[in-house]
Amino acid sequence: MIRRRSATYYYADWIVNYLVDVVSKNRCFLLNVSPKADGTICDEEQDRLRKVGNWLDTNGEAICGTRAWKTYGEGPTRFPVGGHKTRSFQKKFTPADIRFTAKGNTLYAISLEWPGKELVVASVGKQTADGYGGISQIRMMGAEGTLTYAWKDDKLVVTMPETQVGDYAFVTQIVFKNKIVRQ
Repeated sequence: MIRRRSATYYYADWIVNYLVDVVSKNRCFLLNVSPKADGTICDEEQDRLRKVGNWLDTNGEAICGTRAWKTYGEGPTRFPVGGHKTRSFQKKFTPADIRFTAKGNTLYAISLEWPGKELVVASVGKQTADGYGGISQIRMMGAEGTLTYAWKDDKLVVTMPETQVGDYAFVTQIVFKNKIVRQ
């Protein structure tokens, strides 16, 4: 967070992570942009808007037109309840911090920190996947091809691409054979 005389600017990764958290809870997100008296937008805000826009260009499918899934997420780190309490939120996310959105037969598992070699999704067990007709494919938004997966202790374990894709909020697209959310 950068503070100027009368303005506070959150970093783009914080904005995207908060957006993901809010959408996973089926809530609304409001982004305040404060133009100067002459109507121009300061460089700090333009920079953040461009970065958020670039993230949405790649991963917007996991946000736009989605619904909350049966659970909003998993992992140890939680944003505080109520927008006014988020100003002082400075905790670091872990690879276990995952938020979920869904559309049709697709579940988006959005990791708020790069998971490394494997993404472990405790909320998607073999029984859950079978209930949706099984998994058709798994992809990482912004990467080529499909990802391999396995079941370990009734958790979905997805092998990540060798190189990190993007800078923050990493979206894994899990496509099931049957619909999981009514539109």
